[in-house]
Amino acid sequence: MSRGPAPIQRTNAFQVPTRLRQYRYRLRFEINPTGQGRFLFVGLNPSTASLTRRDPTVDVFCRAFALRAGYRELEIANLFALRSTDKTALLRANRPVGPECNQHLVAATKEADAVLMAWGMHFHEKVAKRAAEVEKLLRQNANCPLLIIARNADSSPTHPLYRRHDTPLIQISDGTRPLPPILTTNPNVTTGSPDTTQ
Repeated sequence: MSRGPAPIQRTNAFQVPTRLRQYRYRLRFEINPTGQGRFLFVGLNPSTASLTRRDPTVDVFCRAFALRAGYRELEIANLFALRSTDKTALLRANRPVGPECNQHLVAATKEADAVLMAWGMHFHEKVAKRAAEVEKLLRQNANCPLLIIARNADSSPTHPLYRRHDTPLIQISDGTRPLPPILTTNPNVTTGSPDTTQ
């Protein structure tokens, strides 16, 4: 009888809160002990990833982008802190953002060396409104470049699912911290080409 995947042990890992329940605000761990700096990925909402549990988006796509550029740490934050594998739960929940989400987003952004916005299409006006709030928050607090993979048709930042790991990222704002040249070949671009993927 299968008991599910075996727990993992992440290196130098950190999450908020320490014991996950309804919300997860931050998840950070080391991906390359010889690397430098921290790569922050801002997604839609937490799924299953934790200090001891893998998640395809975190452990395949996000990790690959950060490793490619030589970062030491990967951190994950989200528009909504509600933990769910069903994104429509964000529309049913009373408080999907989470009471401490913004303060942790600001802290993670200020500590990052690069921020990739990649939450995918705005499938509801509630999501679009929250996305606009968060993008403004990131722009106001980032000391590093803000990046996207591309823009979807609704102007949302594309999600990394089904994207090649060597896809050049698009830089949409400057920062005081330098960006590894390998990460982007499109600096200072206001928006990417319209894309219909998530």
